[in-house]
Amino acid sequence: MNIFGLSLDDLSLAPNPPDPSIDILPGLPGVLSPDNTAHVLAVSLQTVERMIEKGDLIPDLDGNIRKSDLVAYIKSHTLADIPLLEAEPPDRVTLHGAPKWSERPK
Repeated sequence: MNIFGLSLDDLSLAPNPPDPSIDILPGLPGVLSPDNTAHVLAVSLQTVERMIEKGDLIPDLDGNIRKSDLVAYIKSHTLADIPLLEAEPPDRVTLHGAPKWSERPK
């Protein structure tokens, strides 16, 4: 038992991390402009410029960001490796009168 009250058998039941060969940004070109990078990350262009200044993102000679560098940044700055699109929210969650997830048409 550990401090969380879990045995090694319980820990072996944890889900496997996502397959690293899965493209988490499908359909994007291999190189993105800072403006497109900001759009993908849902931040401002100024934020991307600060990320470049800090060294979080490394631009090429043209000032563009490679998709592989962007993916590495996203993976290193996520809170968990849980694919959000596959997870269903709890039944108790509703959004402004919207039907619960389990009641939505498939």
